[in-house]
Amino acid sequence: MINVVIIAAGVASRLRPYSESTPKCFMELEPGITILDFILDRLRGVRVGRIVIVTRSRFKGLFEEKVGDKAEIIETDLEDFGNLYSVSIALKQLGGCPFIILMSDHIFERRMLEDALLHRSESAFTVCLDRNPSYAEVNEGLKLLLDGNAVIRAGKDISPRYGIDTGIIICRKNADVYIDRAITEFGFKATIADALNLAASELQVDYVDVTGRLWKDVDTPEDLVKARKLYWQILRREIIESESRLISKYLYKPLSTRISIPLYRRGLIDNPLRLKVVSAFSFLISFIASVLLMVGELTFGGVLLQALIISLEIGRDLDKLIGRLHHSSIRNPHFALDFILDTIGEVVIVAGLAFPVMDIFTFLISLLVAVNIATINYISYNFMNGVAGLPGSFITKDCRLLVMSIVSLISTPIYGLYYLAIAPLIYLLYRSISTYKTIEEIIKGKRRIRRKPEPEIVFRRNDIINAIECIFSNSLKLCISILILHIIGSVISGIELVELDGLTLTSDNILFATSLILIIYFGYHILLSLKIIVDVATVKLVSLLRITETTIKRILGDSLHVTLLILFWILIPPRIASIPYAGDILSKAMTVVILILLLFIVYDLAKTVYGTFEDIYRKIIRKIAEKIAE
Repeated sequence: MINVVIIAAGVASRLRPYSESTPKCFMELEPGITILDFILDRLRGVRVGRIVIVTRSRFKGLFEEKVGDKAEIIETDLEDFGNLYSVSIALKQLGGCPFIILMSDHIFERRMLEDALLHRSESAFTVCLDRNPSYAEVNEGLKLLLDGNAVIRAGKDISPRYGIDTGIIICRKNADVYIDRAITEFGFKATIADALNLAASELQVDYVDVTGRLWKDVDTPEDLVKARKLYWQILRREIIESESRLISKYLYKPLSTRISIPLYRRGLIDNPLRLKVVSAFSFLISFIASVLLMVGELTFGGVLLQALIISLEIGRDLDKLIGRLHHSSIRNPHFALDFILDTIGEVVIVAGLAFPVMDIFTFLISLLVAVNIATINYISYNFMNGVAGLPGSFITKDCRLLVMSIVSLISTPIYGLYYLAIAPLIYLLYRSISTYKTIEEIIKGKRRIRRKPEPEIVFRRNDIINAIECIFSNSLKLCISILILHIIGSVISGIELVELDGLTLTSDNILFATSLILIIYFGYHILLSLKIIVDVATVKLVSLLRITETTIKRILGDSLHVTLLILFWILIPPRIASIPYAGDILSKAMTVVILILLLFIVYDLAKTVYGTFEDIYRKIIRKIAEKIAE
């Protein structure tokens, strides 16, 4: 297992007066949870060895009191030194590599740590790279210069084109050599960047791309305020990403976490006793939904089942949030009462579905469904992997309740019973076959190698020239093709080809479909070429705007997509409306789809621009306010 070094020996001068008596890593993100608590909790979720915290001598007693046996505390013997000196002291304590360097004033997603630890490399150092930081983070952060997969330079004064370091660094074999060299060459004020540059000169630094992950470096009071907001976003994302049930993860967790986190944050449900109220409420909803289904109120019953799913997800979210303080789940997954209540609640809903259409066949189907539910719940409660994975996602509780809700809303409850009777049996058959094949492959000792054949052939060409040629040639081909279709249309327009049950297929329909296919085909190739030109333009804009290449690509890419969607909105729906019978409906459906995509992309564009230039925006607002107040 890899060891951990947490650097906590800074003076936090920009956080004064708040940092005069307390190191900033002990400043709270929420009441009772400090920045250091947050970091140690992330480490608790991955396999690490010894945890060493390096701090100043005057704070050693405070660290020992607050950290206890969670980590070893080492004090520095100097007052004026760089952050690399802290690493060198910890290195002597650990006895060598490998180890991971963390900053005590950084908060981050657990997945960033996992990505770094899972990265396989022979390089002395691996840094975590964020290609899409905000403008303020670019100015403050350690920027990285890349050449392929290697980092060739690190510094705060270089171009921000490729991105910045996020404060998570893996040190492997020979890292200690570069650390000692940097201390020898630059003295006690040497920085981690000095060691990275020595290693980078010998191509001994690579990176893990963690772009899109949430993290924050706390240097100022404003940073701490932002970190406290980001803290809840990280918790929300970690709850969603830790979910193994696909339907719950992508359909219900994004909604349930928006309810559960405010409930917890405001103290409405923040202890195990109040959590039981949520469980009791969910159980009550099950019975009310069952009664509604029994009396034939299928629509209301279906809506209530959706409420039940969200209520159950909120309970699971709160269980994880409250469980953080106990470092475990509040609910006991092996507790018989939880298994019994969950099973009874679901079986009564099945009874509600079956009751309006009850006969001997439906009764037998309902019994099979009840057995299936009890079996699946038993597996879920008593086995670590349960019924996880893509096939298992179709029979988990969230999926079963979703199916029952849908069949209720469309007034076909019998089909829901069929699904719940057959799907678990198919899953069990699938697992039996896959288990047999796995055992057979292990016995034979043969597994298919999943990779591209070696050597991989790569042809180097001038991308920008090819892109311009592609745009020109495809635009010309599209214009010529549309022109030819217009000429043909003037000759064969209005000819009826096939008539079937009142539906007539004309030559105009064929010409329209052909023109649509041509627009999509050539337009796709033009779009790919435009993307290459955007990539080239991005490089030119990096030094001008002082933001990363990835951020510029995202802004330009979103702007291009918005432009194309507006063009599609103007051109496509009116053409589709000319299709007989279904044209009007298809045109409206296409308009709705384009509008939804447009809203999503415009939202992403606005979010990216605001997130990148937030500090500039706030400075402008502050200056305007000062001018008005004068």
